[in-house]
Amino acid sequence: SQFRARVPVISANISGPNNICEGTTAILRASDLGVVGTPAFIWEGQGVDGSTSDSILVTAAGEYCVTIIDPTGCSNRTCRILTVTEFDSINLPGELNICFGEAIQLPVAGNPSYTYLWSPSTGIDNVSSNQPTFTPTDSTTYTVTITNESSDGTVCETSSQVSVNVAPDINLQVIGGGPICDPTTTFTATTAVDTDIVMFDASGTQVGTGNTY
Repeated sequence: SQFRARVPVISANISGPNNICEGTTAILRASDLGVVGTPAFIWEGQGVDGSTSDSILVTAAGEYCVTIIDPTGCSNRTCRILTVTEFDSINLPGELNICFGEAIQLPVAGNPSYTYLWSPSTGIDNVSSNQPTFTPTDSTTYTVTITNESSDGTVCETSSQVSVNVAPDINLQVIGGGPICDPTTTFTATTAVDTDIVMFDASGTQVGTGNTY
């Protein structure tokens, strides 16, 4: 007679992404379809050491390993390396303030290796710029979508907003005057919005305040 023993073959596998975007979470799942019965799992890696679930949630780059043990005590171990595509810190200002008719450039430049798309396209010199100049005629909130593509093709996106506040057009108008032989003349200044008016003569000397002089 012959005695035949079946030796279980453990073929541990880890499924999941090889690369994730910074700030996102990856699910790594261990499996062995050849195991008879319910296997046990022991994970190793940053933040998951000793975990006994068949799947783990990870956010950090590094090597993650799992040992799968079948009911007979046979085991196998496999590992997977996870990389994280990062974004450089870009501290965009929440608000910028300008007077009507003025322009202002974004005070900080973004990473030139990323791609940028600003919206809306009005009042901005280049919607693809990492440091555009804004010239809106009305207060406008701009949204920028920043994209970084890793060498393995992983595309990561983030978005931010910048509000450009435009002060109303003063629309200063000065009327009055008269023949140069008159001993006195009256000038009246008007504006479209409430404002403080200061009048100066041709030499730059202040000659009065208020809307009439």
